[in-house]
Amino acid sequence: RRAEEAPVTLVMPAPVEASSPESAKAAAPNAEAAEKLKQFQNLFLVVKIKYARGLPQKVEELGRDISAAKDQPEEMEALEQVRQFSHKLVGTAGSYGYEKFAMQMRTIEQFAIEISKSESGNDERWSVIDESLRLAMADAERIAEEAAELEANKPAEDLRPMGPVFARVL
Repeated sequence: RRAEEAPVTLVMPAPVEASSPESAKAAAPNAEAAEKLKQFQNLFLVVKIKYARGLPQKVEELGRDISAAKDQPEEMEALEQVRQFSHKLVGTAGSYGYEKFAMQMRTIEQFAIEISKSESGNDERWSVIDESLRLAMADAERIAEEAAELEANKPAEDLRPMGPVFARVL
């Protein structure tokens, strides 16, 4: 895995120019497919922006779960909540291309598993989790800022809902 995130570029094929009635008929399915692809790209962008803008709140929530697990070391359910939530963030962040953030979440998940297997109530591995959480918050804030900037600079028609699919997402 890469330490830095690669920018995600969605490419839409150029529409086919029609020069005759026959080529216009042949181009129509391509134009329709290109329009559907553009709608899908816009939908993905809207969903990704929404996810990115909410990432700092998700990290804050995970931080509260971590505090609860540290305060109640005998409560394995609290530690399991940390593991499950960080696991979920590993998958979603990775799906959107936020590999660096996903790696921080993976570290938290793995150390939560190790602590759950430990017999020590005062485990030193919490310091690794705390540092990973700190780094994840910095990354989440950067991701949210980039998403806000992208949203501000993207043409409004690209972010406008286009039918019932967008309505369900937004």
